[in-house]
Amino acid sequence: MPRNTAMLVHRVSSRVFHQTQRCVWYQDNSHRRPYLLLRQVNGLLQTLEQIVFAPIGNQGEDCLSINVQVPAGVNSTSGLPVMFWIHGGGFELGSSAALGAETTLLPGLLYQGATLVKQSVAMGQPMIFVSANHRLNAFGAMNSKEMDDAGASNLLLKDQRTAMEWIQKYIGNFGGDKNRVTLYGESAGSLAIATHLVLNNGSPGGLFHGAIMASGGIAKVKDIHTDQYIFDFIVEQSGCGAAVDKLACLKVAEYKKVYNALQQLPNFFSYTNVRLPGWYPRPDGTYLVDSPHRLLREGKVADVPYIIGDM
Repeated sequence: MPRNTAMLVHRVSSRVFHQTQRCVWYQDNSHRRPYLLLRQVNGLLQTLEQIVFAPIGNQGEDCLSINVQVPAGVNSTSGLPVMFWIHGGGFELGSSAALGAETTLLPGLLYQGATLVKQSVAMGQPMIFVSANHRLNAFGAMNSKEMDDAGASNLLLKDQRTAMEWIQKYIGNFGGDKNRVTLYGESAGSLAIATHLVLNNGSPGGLFHGAIMASGGIAKVKDIHTDQYIFDFIVEQSGCGAAVDKLACLKVAEYKKVYNALQQLPNFFSYTNVRLPGWYPRPDGTYLVDSPHRLLREGKVADVPYIIGDM
């Protein structure tokens, strides 16, 4: 870590948490199918995937940690602008601090908050960097009637929103200005930010004041019932197919069964990726009331400055 930066890791509850747990995701490469037809490059790609997305342990839903990185010498009266980073990974993998996870060979390869803080200091415009984990794939974006009825839709968006609320409550203690928070994300993180722009009828609720979106924008998506077949498949594979309350059964199902069910679904590295699971935020009629593209057309979008582009 650069000498002129410091990092503190807090749980959402604000208790100090020194070892971040990875949010559940399903990169188990022990039985990955070839995802390209060209045999000449398949072996190389598999090797790279094993290196970059190595199997990880210590997974669970108790992972909602927040990273705060600040320039040295900052105190609670500094009033520095804040950048809140949301990582990419197709809503199915990734973490707040690394390309894959902290246990891969490439931690912090792309997501180096300390580097951004160091550069901001060198430019004479110091800022504070914040990043947070959120639940992924089925644990953060299971789409079905059962999830909708239980009010458990779009959990990954709610996790991100909770992190924004944490920033508003606590960032002043780290020298940040809660009235100058800019969202910044790449790929799925960028798509998530675009969705946050149209939540709550386009009202940020004071949670953010600008946005930077790299490789992702307003999406056109079907509603939450589109991927009912995925929920049904996971329920069946987890031994809950005959349960009257399938969601209640799934909550107490053996983790290994749920995890193994996820392994059988395609991901964006799979050769079957033309039929991906629907881990995208989807309209549920209440939290995300409609497809983001329709909300944008209706003018229900946050009135904040933004930058959008590719990377």
